[in-house]
Amino acid sequence: MTFERENVRRMAGYVPGEQPRRAVAKLNTNENPFPPCDAVLATLAGIDGEMLRRYPDPTAWGFRTAAARLHGLTPDHIVATNGGDELLRLALTTFLPPGAPLGLAEPSYSLYPVLAAVHDSPLCPVPLADDWSVPADIARQWNRAGARLAILVNPHAPSGRLTAAQELAEVARTFKGVLVIDVQNRLWSGTEA
Repeated sequence: MTFERENVRRMAGYVPGEQPRRAVAKLNTNENPFPPCDAVLATLAGIDGEMLRRYPDPTAWGFRTAAARLHGLTPDHIVATNGGDELLRLALTTFLPPGAPLGLAEPSYSLYPVLAAVHDSPLCPVPLADDWSVPADIARQWNRAGARLAILVNPHAPSGRLTAAQELAEVARTFKGVLVIDVQNRLWSGTEA
């Protein structure tokens, strides 16, 4: 006898990117190829060891207050999680009824279908254009499918194409659900969208 939900039993798990044994810059996992700077290492060395044996503040009040101040918001506007994957899971749990479709561009980050499968939600994938751009009607396609949550990764994974802020704003205006822009780490500088 098994007790897991049927949709979880049927699914295949997330397959992480290759983990090479030698030192290389791994672009498939958004890892920084550079070590922490001396200032970061000095700050970490100054942490009281007693603090490491306790659970951190579950509300992350200090962080949320500082982040809110930096962005001109209130702490209630800031959600702190243990990494982006936890935030994505929380978004599905909060905004997507089980069984409702999740809107995605295709291809995209391979974790999204896994999270949808755990949530027992089908996918509403919309193919990207030949130049990897987001189709102008992507939000209308998600709306027709009844998607209540959609995720776009920017810059796009795996192409690295950066979608302009005004294009994303138009998708957000047209889409009738919650649009999550999964912002990937970038190691280069230049004009930001």
